[in-house]
Amino acid sequence: MLDRLKGLGPIAWIIGNWQLVLAIAGGAVLVLAGTYFLGRSHGYDSCEAEQLETMREAKALEDASEGAAAGEREADTGTIATNKEKRDAAIDAAGEEGAAPSPSRTALNCERLRAAGADLDEFPACRGRAGQAQAPAYR
Repeated sequence: MLDRLKGLGPIAWIIGNWQLVLAIAGGAVLVLAGTYFLGRSHGYDSCEAEQLETMREAKALEDASEGAAAGEREADTGTIATNKEKRDAAIDAAGEEGAAPSPSRTALNCERLRAAGADLDEFPACRGRAGQAQAPAYR
């Protein structure tokens, strides 16, 4: 039987040189395993590089938005200070010495204090009089 297989050419060579064939197959398995793990390592590195690039872009966008927000806060602070000065000047210019404010102005001021979360017990005009309700809410 072995003689008949040896007469088949390539199969005969494989049977005759089985140790060499086994060594070549083992080497091929080692090379394939090495290339698999090398490719996997390169794939991981490229994925990590993409993540770093994405993080770098996000950081640049965050820095730009922080700068814009700081500029807007500064502009808003200036506007608030200007509006406060105008309001204080208008209050100083409008008030007559000893004149009582109108009921609507009192109600508006009480509503502003309510919105600001102030304790209205400190302000008699907002508490109402004995037996009467508080000053009505401004609408």
